[in-house]
Amino acid sequence: MVALGYKLDEVIGAPDLSPSNRKLIREARLDLIELAQGLRDELYLLEQISLDEAVTEVQKILPNSLVEVSLPKKSLEPEIENVLALILLEIARNTARHSNSKKFWIEHQLIEHAEVFRIGNDGTGPIDIKSSSLGLKLISEQARLIGATIELNTGDGIFEHTITLNSSHS
Repeated sequence: MVALGYKLDEVIGAPDLSPSNRKLIREARLDLIELAQGLRDELYLLEQISLDEAVTEVQKILPNSLVEVSLPKKSLEPEIENVLALILLEIARNTARHSNSKKFWIEHQLIEHAEVFRIGNDGTGPIDIKSSSLGLKLISEQARLIGATIELNTGDGIFEHTITLNSSHS
């Protein structure tokens, strides 16, 4: 893909290219950049990642937001922690793409022997929630893999996911 991108750059720079074709090829180049970024993100999802590592990535994804973090004191099963980290990263990417938030939070609580994670933001921009959204489907599917329930709460300046793991998974 990198080589294809360089070839497109060469064509875009050709002096005899018409403005309308230059515009079309430039749009294709931008699509290729977006595709490459998406693939990089998907490959990243294949790696095992801890919640601490995910928090570091969240801070990079949301450099203009205050990120408040409260993680479990005890370790979770590696598979559970990895899936929660992947969910966290997807929520952060969705926040970066669709929200003008100034604050992002990751709060952990132990409630009646269940691990509960609240991950949200104070998004100030309009958020169009689509049930067919790939990001929301990914989050729901990941939660299902670890036997967690997930709820999405919106309103009053918040957009928050509540993920609940029963005590047999922690």
